[in-house]
Amino acid sequence: MGFGAGALFGTVSIQLTLSAQRDAGTARTTMFLLIGALLFSLVNVWLARSGAQNRKRCGECVPQENERDRPGSGEAIAIGTIIDALPEGLVLGIAVAHDVAPTFAIVAGFFLANIPEALSGSAGMYLAGRSKRYILSVWGAASVVTPVASVLGALLFAAASPGMAGALAALSGGILLSMAVETMIPEAFDRAPLFSGAVAVLGFAIIAAVAALG
Repeated sequence: MGFGAGALFGTVSIQLTLSAQRDAGTARTTMFLLIGALLFSLVNVWLARSGAQNRKRCGECVPQENERDRPGSGEAIAIGTIIDALPEGLVLGIAVAHDVAPTFAIVAGFFLANIPEALSGSAGMYLAGRSKRYILSVWGAASVVTPVASVLGALLFAAASPGMAGALAALSGGILLSMAVETMIPEAFDRAPLFSGAVAVLGFAIIAAVAALG
């Protein structure tokens, strides 16, 4: 999870934010980054109160909520997992709408972040007593949401100006950074595992290197 969080930070800071600043300007980019972060935090507060606060935890450090002790938590976890996949699809869709192929660094960053998210979240669901069918259904739905959001983003924002496209990319970046801080980093750094900081920086450095290469 530390590696995935580092990769996500690299993707947002190097790819999304710099691109948004170029298209939308520094002031608008900063504003939309903060709006995106606040938007995710508000949604996450509601999800946490519904039993989905620990949806990315593997269950060994901090257990996920189970249906016996927290009725309705399964639905909240499913909704939260699916919502977490939306901003990635929006970023890809906006790029396609403006005839710009998503860079390899963006695709690689999302991919490297999603693997540990899925592994940790699935382990936590399993230890909380959720069925394999539930786990596969939740992550299957999340995997479908990203391409669907990409298509919708491409259709809805095809006529958006470069400045608006940059602002929307910044909004998505703010959501992703807030998500990484609130749902990934707590798992990555629980009990301060050795070299956790170095592993996170490794994820960031790989994305930085990929971005520099092309």
